[in-house]
Amino acid sequence: GILSNFAQAHPDQAKPLNEANLQLQAVAVIHGLQDEKAKGPVELGGLIQAVKANNEGIWQTKIELEVSKNWRKVNIKNNESVPIALIINELITNATKYQTEENSVQIKLDLEYSGIDNQVNKNDKVIVAISNRGEFTDQPENSLSAMSAQFGLGLVDSLMPKNGASKDCITVNGRVCVTLSFWYPVVTLM
Repeated sequence: GILSNFAQAHPDQAKPLNEANLQLQAVAVIHGLQDEKAKGPVELGGLIQAVKANNEGIWQTKIELEVSKNWRKVNIKNNESVPIALIINELITNATKYQTEENSVQIKLDLEYSGIDNQVNKNDKVIVAISNRGEFTDQPENSLSAMSAQFGLGLVDSLMPKNGASKDCITVNGRVCVTLSFWYPVVTLM
């Protein structure tokens, strides 16, 4: 509330203040999802739903969410829950800034797992893809680092877990898609 009021009183500072406010709200979402007594793990699907709803309210827009039929409950390691919440929030916020009526923000949740006897395996991988209409200018190298720089993904890069996670950026028919992959020990399937 304080940041919002200050942003209204100082329009020249509104953009960075509103972005800071969004990041604080993402952290608040995490703490609201954690069990207050046990401080148990945060479930990734619930986190994404909460951050999605928060952004829909702030930006007054609809964000599409597609969950694969093989999706399972996925818990985030406690010390990775806040960084992952900030990453998801940053990607959804960036995507929302560039959306148009014809090209809304889309989030897809998928799971790559062995499925042997329906057992969970440490090599299972959780996929979170966030896409929107982008204005990426093809550069000769069209590299991930060039895309990261153009779309302000520095915060995402700095928060990514060092082990058990990766990020890919691609453009398809004018849509920018950032795909996050998480695996053990960052996430565990239930």
